[in-house]
Amino acid sequence: MLADHYAVWRIENPQLMISNTVTQERAEAIMGELIFSAIRAELGQLEFDEIINEDETSSRGSFNELVRDRVNEALERNQYGIVLTDVRMKRTDLPQENEEAVYSRMISERHATAQEYLSQGDAEANRIQSNTDREVTEILATANADANEIVGEGEAEAARIYNESFGRDTEFYQLYRTLESYETTIGDDTVIVLPSNSPYARILMGFTE
Repeated sequence: MLADHYAVWRIENPQLMISNTVTQERAEAIMGELIFSAIRAELGQLEFDEIINEDETSSRGSFNELVRDRVNEALERNQYGIVLTDVRMKRTDLPQENEEAVYSRMISERHATAQEYLSQGDAEANRIQSNTDREVTEILATANADANEIVGEGEAEAARIYNESFGRDTEFYQLYRTLESYETTIGDDTVIVLPSNSPYARILMGFTE
């Protein structure tokens, strides 16, 4: 990772700076080493997405403050008489030889994440469909059971009414049952041989008395 940055620092205690750094060139070298070390340490704590995200509300937003605090701790600890007042990342780039590999990895990771979301969505859709099918089956089973119960009750009530009605007139009941048997036994080409005095034949011939 190539990190282009700038820093602003001031000499807070000239005597300490001269005593511990000797020259301005040496002070600048020390500041460069401390800032580079702090930037490298803080970059190691971030994901690549956070590094390239320049939004101040992201982890990158607090990065500059963390670097500044880390450098100032080292400056105070070594009594260099210098304070880092500001440090900013201007841009971050990948080395040319690594850029393609990193972006390919990022694309693969995004694809894997998308596939995971799709799989989760399919699983949830299947679960909902399964629950719906089960509920529909239960509703249909209940409805069929209720319908069968109603039909059974209706048939029982009809039979009761028939029995009650026919019980009052047994001759009419016998006539009704005979007519019903004609419907089930005699077709268009049916031939039946019966004695002329058979009650069954008398009704066919129009004699009901």
